[in-house]
Amino acid sequence: MRRGRTLKAAVSEAHAWLADKYESSYFPPPYYEGSHFYVPVSHDVIEGLATFFGVPDKYSVDDRGVAFTLGFSSAKHLGAGQFT
Repeated sequence: MRRGRTLKAAVSEAHAWLADKYESSYFPPPYYEGSHFYVPVSHDVIEGLATFFGVPDKYSVDDRGVAFTLGFSSAKHLGAGQFT
């Protein structure tokens, strides 16, 4: 029983951390200066993808988690803005 509560608390903490990173500090600068379009991953993730994360000292787990949050999260209210 205690293990379940601990896991629930850990999941809630991780969710809050990812949401905070996604909302506040994750987005890189725009791809083109003066625009608002950007590549939705950090520079470290781009470098890691290019080498299949083969550099042992550079494995950006946190930034990958935020990128997956962006890619795999869903709208809270389907049809409330994503099709406009």
